[in-house]
Amino acid sequence: MKNIITFIIIIKTINIISQTHYETNGSSDNWSLSTAWTPNGIPGQNDSVTIKHNMNVKTTGDTKVKFIDLQLSGILNLSGSLSNQFQIYGDSSNFDGTINGVGKIRPIYRCSFSGSPTMVNVDLRKQTSPLTLRGDFSFRNIVLSSGASLFNYNNLAITSSIINSSSVGNFLNFGTLTFSGSNFFNTNVSSSECFHSSTGNIIWNSTLSFPSTSDDYPGYQEGFNDVQINAVTSYDGNFSIRGNWENNSQFNFLSTGNTITFSGSSQQNILGTAGVNNFKNITVSNPFGLVFLSGTTNIEEVLKSTNGTITQNGSNIILKSTSDNSAARVKISTESDYNWISGDFTVERYIDAQDDYWRMIGSPLESTTLNDWDPFFTYCGFTGSDYTYGQCGNFCSVYFYNEAQAQIGNPSAGWDSAQNISNNVNSENGTIIYSNASAITLSVTGKPQFDDINFDITKSGADAAFGWNLITNPYPSTLSFSTFRRDNNNEFDNAFYILEDGNWRSFTSGDSIPHSQGFLIKKTSTGTSSINMNVGQTIENEAPFTKSVNGINLPLKLKLSSNSNDYLDYCYVNAGPFFSDNYDAGEDIFKMTNPYPDYISSIFFNDNQNQNLDRIAINNNISTNLDLVASIGQFAYGEYTIEWENTSSFMIGSCLKLEDLHNGIITNMRIDSNYTFFSDSPSLQPRFKIHIDVDYEIIVSNLNCFNDSSGSIAIYGDSISTSSFNLLDSNLILIDSIYAIDDSLNFLNVNAGLYNLTTNNNGRCSLENQQIIITEPEEIISDFKFLNDSILSLNSNGTAEINVKNNSTGARFYEWDFGDGNSSNLENPTHYYNSPGIYNVSLTASFDTTVSCSKEYSKYINVLDFTPSSSNLIDSEFSISFLSGKIIISTDETKYQYYKITNLLGKEIIYSEFNKMNPNNEIIKLNLNSGIYVLSMYSNTTIKNFSTKFFINN
Repeated sequence: MKNIITFIIIIKTINIISQTHYETNGSSDNWSLSTAWTPNGIPGQNDSVTIKHNMNVKTTGDTKVKFIDLQLSGILNLSGSLSNQFQIYGDSSNFDGTINGVGKIRPIYRCSFSGSPTMVNVDLRKQTSPLTLRGDFSFRNIVLSSGASLFNYNNLAITSSIINSSSVGNFLNFGTLTFSGSNFFNTNVSSSECFHSSTGNIIWNSTLSFPSTSDDYPGYQEGFNDVQINAVTSYDGNFSIRGNWENNSQFNFLSTGNTITFSGSSQQNILGTAGVNNFKNITVSNPFGLVFLSGTTNIEEVLKSTNGTITQNGSNIILKSTSDNSAARVKISTESDYNWISGDFTVERYIDAQDDYWRMIGSPLESTTLNDWDPFFTYCGFTGSDYTYGQCGNFCSVYFYNEAQAQIGNPSAGWDSAQNISNNVNSENGTIIYSNASAITLSVTGKPQFDDINFDITKSGADAAFGWNLITNPYPSTLSFSTFRRDNNNEFDNAFYILEDGNWRSFTSGDSIPHSQGFLIKKTSTGTSSINMNVGQTIENEAPFTKSVNGINLPLKLKLSSNSNDYLDYCYVNAGPFFSDNYDAGEDIFKMTNPYPDYISSIFFNDNQNQNLDRIAINNNISTNLDLVASIGQFAYGEYTIEWENTSSFMIGSCLKLEDLHNGIITNMRIDSNYTFFSDSPSLQPRFKIHIDVDYEIIVSNLNCFNDSSGSIAIYGDSISTSSFNLLDSNLILIDSIYAIDDSLNFLNVNAGLYNLTTNNNGRCSLENQQIIITEPEEIISDFKFLNDSILSLNSNGTAEINVKNNSTGARFYEWDFGDGNSSNLENPTHYYNSPGIYNVSLTASFDTTVSCSKEYSKYINVLDFTPSSSNLIDSEFSISFLSGKIIISTDETKYQYYKITNLLGKEIIYSEFNKMNPNNEIIKLNLNSGIYVLSMYSNTTIKNFSTKFFINN
């Protein structure tokens, strides 16, 4: 071994002795002329050169040099073909003059370039080892191969392409990268596998798709710092930035769900006076906030803040809408999360009206009037409208609702016509507007409404005609009706009403209200109550109808349609253990009938107090008969059909029958899905009766947690004692069979799935087979990663900052334990350590605050008590990295020949000579446990030149 070392030292000594420093001595010379150099001769692989004027590199073969200093007045002409290479064998070179192509510059070993040359059509080729750029460089093409890496610390411009052919190599941008080419890692290894720019800036001048970055390089986060867009580009996916976003052209997200996340540690800005951002989603996760300063930002899905204030100060923001059921929205938690200073805030709402009829419209902006909608509607019947009341045939096209004008038995008397085009439209003053059949996109511009709002709702009397209040969703967000009602102490019925398909359609708890939507609510008690609206009642999603797949709480839904017109109407039956046969305030929902009953038919229930109900609540344990009214207008006679849904999930175990009292026909609603009848004159009222017979009650309990076998099926009923009940799986294989004792039984520890229940019980309603569905919540997976390195050092202020990215799924609540006595319940917190040590960072992800269903995940992080010197960092001499279970040591073989890895107790893990075939990129395959280790570098077998700690986190 010592002989080998001596041999290496001798070789290096010979190289040093034979090295010559050459300088150009003419005004314009060819490299291959010995007279061009001082001293006379032609520089070679072991020589350094200084170029002070014009120098032409030979046109054939490769030119080799150890070090080059291209001075400010120097010109290096790579006049050969692209197959020629200007090879540099030393560990550094400096360029301050001019480099002209065609040709390649190829540093052979680990190397560092400095300077700020003028470069024209120059290519760069790097193999095996890293290249560090510490100056301003502009290359036409860059090719990395055989594990080579590129580190940019200043300004790097690429005018054509950059290619990486090896999955081991990486491109780390710590400076500013300007790309104007046509190939950005589109060949071989993609940018998502090797490009890192979380602390560097990018200027994108290319029409290529915007690049992805990698998150698998130790100590470096995914995403970007400052970004500048100067050409039309697009992106399909998600990414984050920690600096400013400046768009001077156009940027397009391509797919639903694409998200840009602003996650910096200081204020971030959106800039670009002429730029247009077409984003799907924006997430602000920065306690210092995001400011929209200039340009136009179109949002197609959600703008939300999970941490930090959104400020609009000069930029234009447009919430786009392109279909009836889709419109962009804002989700914030408190009114202070959005700060409007200046700029246009525009809200769109697309309406594809198939018929001439009334629309319920609301405004999510402050101080909106009817005049703001004038371009989209033809107004009639009030001051400032397009036509007078008489010109429109004594017709007014806009109404508000005044509850005080309602009359006993006639809620329609409460409609109050608009008086002036300047009438305000706000949260407590919703509108109903008549419009023609057409597709329009309503658009209003102004100051967005995010304030807490208080206003009064009234009920003038006990009659069902009283208590109606027409209001609107005041926010450019989706309003959760159940949260809105709960926050106001259930002052109104558990339903809201929207005029749809010619009739009032009711929605209830679990449904939500899109922005720009007006709706009716009905106060439960007589008098006046103050109610509150705030953005804490909003949700991120669009306004869906939330339904379960099985169980007693899914309502029986009935729909009335006709062949004489296109109008539809609906009514519902809700079943639950706490409902009664009498009127249940807040749950039995009154019917708001169409103001033109002679032309438009409706369907509703008539309860035992002779009240017309849109939704009737019944007890799921009791057999009952329901009077069903199909009210057919005298000018709407014809063939009608009643359709019903959810029979497989409504009051499972009971019999459902529809009886036509006009002709005595009985239809089994469990088997059939509709009934058609003809009406040409006033018929019996009510015309129908629904018979619900209960022999036994089936209570299905779904799983509490994912895959925990906590499901159960309980059966209760009179006279089921001694009857057998069989539970079969979806393949009709018997799971369990139980005989009822004391008129009850229970199938316990049932997994999620589809089941069939059979019985030999003979009652009023003999169901041979009942389908049952047991569901389970989404699986909770707790997971996170450190956005900075898993080994940190205290800074000069005695703190070390840790940032995490929460990758958990199936959870809504999070509890972080940072191992130092501090915790957080934020989704993606930032934490500061104040003392050195090894800390166990753990995340408990759960579905709710009870933490009954939760998963925990943890990782160690090491905080050192010193700030690393430059020799600990990646530089031109040394780096250590980790990739796919391998340790990669990159070094200069002229300085270090051996390395050793030990644990903190000094136990040797490995001691080895660097690989002579590839000394610049030593790859070590070690299966190490999590912990701190020491790497020592040796210039010979006895003298240690360098030592550092590193941390393995498995």
